[in-house]
Amino acid sequence: MHYQCMSFTTITVRANVARRLKAAKLARESYSEVLERLLDNQPAKTGGEWLDSLEVLEGRGVFSAEERA
Repeated sequence: MHYQCMSFTTITVRANVARRLKAAKLARESYSEVLERLLDNQPAKTGGEWLDSLEVLEGRGVFSAEERA
């Protein structure tokens, strides 16, 4: 999502960090939104909040194919 009126800052990250950031990115989510989501992530105060926070992981495997084998 691109906003004409917003200011932008270019940051430099190591290649391994860029790969991790890309892996954390959800469909149609900007990198700013990924960073904001990750930085704003607060510990759940209730079991319901914790379960809600797991929604973003739905359909994602915890282990690689090699690790599952």
